[in-house]
Amino acid sequence: MRWMIRLLGLVVTLVAVAVGALVLIPADRIAALVAGQFQQATGRQMVIAGGVHPTLWPELGVRTGAVTIANAPWSKAGPMVQAEGLRVGVDPLALLGGRVKVGRVDLLRPRILLERGKDGRGNWQMAAPSTAPGAAGTQPAQGGGAGAPRLVSIDRATISDGAVTWIDDAGGTTRTLEGIDATFTLPDPAGAADLGLKARVNGQPFALALHLARTAAALAGAPADLTLSLTAGGSTIAFTGTADPAKASVSGALDANLADLPALFAAAGLSAPRLPQGLGARSIAARGNLTAGADGRATLAQATLTLDSNTLTGQIGLATAGARPKVTAILSAGKLDLAALGGGTGGGAGASGASGGGWSKAPIDVSALRAVDADVTLSAAGVDLGTADLGQTDVALSLAGGKAMLALKQIAAYQGTISGQILADATGTPAVSADLTADKVALQPLLTAFANYTRLSGTGRLTASLQSRGGSMDALMNALAGSGEIRLGQGALQGFDLAGMLTHLDPGYVGSGARTIYDAITATFTITGGVLSNSDLQFKSALVNATGKGTFDIGGRTLDYTVTPVALQGIAGNTGVQVPLKISGPWAAPKFGLDLNAATNGKLDAEKKKLEDKAKAAAEKALGLPAGSGTDTRTLQDAAKQGLMKLLGGN
Repeated sequence: MRWMIRLLGLVVTLVAVAVGALVLIPADRIAALVAGQFQQATGRQMVIAGGVHPTLWPELGVRTGAVTIANAPWSKAGPMVQAEGLRVGVDPLALLGGRVKVGRVDLLRPRILLERGKDGRGNWQMAAPSTAPGAAGTQPAQGGGAGAPRLVSIDRATISDGAVTWIDDAGGTTRTLEGIDATFTLPDPAGAADLGLKARVNGQPFALALHLARTAAALAGAPADLTLSLTAGGSTIAFTGTADPAKASVSGALDANLADLPALFAAAGLSAPRLPQGLGARSIAARGNLTAGADGRATLAQATLTLDSNTLTGQIGLATAGARPKVTAILSAGKLDLAALGGGTGGGAGASGASGGGWSKAPIDVSALRAVDADVTLSAAGVDLGTADLGQTDVALSLAGGKAMLALKQIAAYQGTISGQILADATGTPAVSADLTADKVALQPLLTAFANYTRLSGTGRLTASLQSRGGSMDALMNALAGSGEIRLGQGALQGFDLAGMLTHLDPGYVGSGARTIYDAITATFTITGGVLSNSDLQFKSALVNATGKGTFDIGGRTLDYTVTPVALQGIAGNTGVQVPLKISGPWAAPKFGLDLNAATNGKLDAEKKKLEDKAKAAAEKALGLPAGSGTDTRTLQDAAKQGLMKLLGGN
């Protein structure tokens, strides 16, 4: 804005000089005078087509034809300023007294080109050319030289249907502000300036209002009070503070309500990220003390950030100079509602909602991970993830180039704690990996939340290292791989009575009131292609000790598992017969069956061995061999043959 005020002041001063001479000097001479003075002051050529024409009514002034101001010599983008015409009205009494008081300035259909070269130079940086004393066509600059044109008071300056194009040669970007209708007032050169502007940015309606106190001091480089409001669609940004031209920085109070993110991002020439519900899907609001500089860095201290219905406080930083905006933050919050991240409440993450209906095949949107970079730490009193309700949560998020790492420093969940880290990669097909430890957690709500499995209750410790890749929850679950360990303390298996089934050889011990009490369960597992395999389960209870092995198809939400008792305790007269229990079918409604064939075969083998041992003992006694000598069948046959030969009189 500083260069705009200087340039406008210079043009108006020169035209005002022309007003004083319009009755004495022909129009073409006035145009040449104004253009010459402008070039001497700025080093840029000004061309006024059609000359300068006097106006005596309704006010004393001049109007021009088309006006063109040359660009910097290094630019190849065409003129810096082109306008269809300029009208200036001045106060004749003030002019007679030696002061320039402008009543109005109208700039018609200007086209302004701002360009920053690869070396950082701006085409708006102007300096008068060096001239030797007495050189032809040179005169002293008005108002104290080229670098400091005399300020004038302007009751009202307007721009109608203007356009500003910004070209960044270093970044290779071009932005255009079109349909500009603006009003500028500066009643007192040493006082406040006000600018009101409406335009279209990338086709998006945009409005700005600015109030700058102590304009002359600000143009000289001194700090000045500044009030700014900006509107894009349904989003508004308001700032009240101080601008420091010498440092190209501002500091003060910010109040932003970004209720229309698509409009705001469109105005900035960017695509709005599709943020999840609870993280700004509907609205983002921010308040705090803002510090921002020309390097593209901004910090919001003592910040209050509202994302949909969630409120966070702390400090937030934003850097825009890189390939993507980078957000840094240290935040704290009460209970956060992030249910949308877990796919809604109940039924397990990504479940279809119907029992056994399978995982959701809807595409997972990971565009938000590619939109920004971030380093964020968060401490929250609780987090509702829809599929999980967490207590005190302390986490740290690092996001760069579409790759995210979420460090779970400590999370209170399900009466225990969860810690570890989760990695997500959104640079291609979404991929995720996790190393997690859950200690002293309540199993029933945990398994209900993440696997829609409600039958296991108790507390325990779980460790898991998991990896997967896929574009939907269904694809992720069917590609799941990893390993882990489970160690459970006292608890219960709901829906069936394992001890009743095994001791009574009856699979009918099932139903809503049936349960199996256990003292401990331990197991390790591996996962390949979404199928969990286990072969070392140890189950201990007051009535039954058992082992287990089998598979859990996580992708298909089914299981095929066998539990085999190794000891039946507390059952009078129990013979220790082992009857394996088969558990199979969908998680929501598994089937139970006793493998009596396996049990019978085992019992027959035992009885057969008893008969063989009895026969051997009888043979040993008949042949006079030591009892229990463990003689094999061939030896018995040889001994019997020798006894027969003796009986027949042979040798």
